[in-house]
Amino acid sequence: MGRLIPVLLASGLILSGCVAGAAVSAVGAALSAVGGVVAERAARLAESKKVSLPMKMDRALAAVQRALRAMDFDVDLLQPTKEGGYIALFGNEKLDGSVTLERVTPVLTTYKVKVLDAGGLSRNEAVEEAVTNLVRNQSKKLGKRAHFDFRDYNVIRKRPNRASARVGWFRIGSRLRVRPATVPGWLQIEMPEGDKAFLKGKISETTRSHP
Repeated sequence: MGRLIPVLLASGLILSGCVAGAAVSAVGAALSAVGGVVAERAARLAESKKVSLPMKMDRALAAVQRALRAMDFDVDLLQPTKEGGYIALFGNEKLDGSVTLERVTPVLTTYKVKVLDAGGLSRNEAVEEAVTNLVRNQSKKLGKRAHFDFRDYNVIRKRPNRASARVGWFRIGSRLRVRPATVPGWLQIEMPEGDKAFLKGKISETTRSHP
């Protein structure tokens, strides 16, 4: 589907960007494009039951990351919400999913997991249940200093300049849909809540076909 278009990020990593459905790759990691806008991955998913965690938001977020990694997933994109929570996207070639966290009190967080079979509207309740249960289990194993690990993530900004506000993070190696921004050296994506955002990068001249 489309073309594989390498993208050079400011960090020096070579990734692939997505233009009209193209896929991406990187040296040491890849940012892959998939059909459909990132926002659609969260918005289309059917409602699922909220689960409560008696802990602060930062620890709940750490539990989510650890649970996904234990299942050979990871948080591909993380967006803070206007209500003080987070939306974490994850997936692979077969599944598209999200975990939405909401702050109820300073020490009480709720979360819900939504998963679709990739490329369609079919809800995968078995995976939803597995992730939900593993987040709960991981929350009981967290150390006192547990926190979300941002080491493999780059910043997403509100506007295409380095001084602009940070609106989220994406993981090098994740599957995201991007397109060239009007400002040279930047790529545009759509966030889970529907806002446009930007990451630093540029499309190189090297391309290859992608099924």
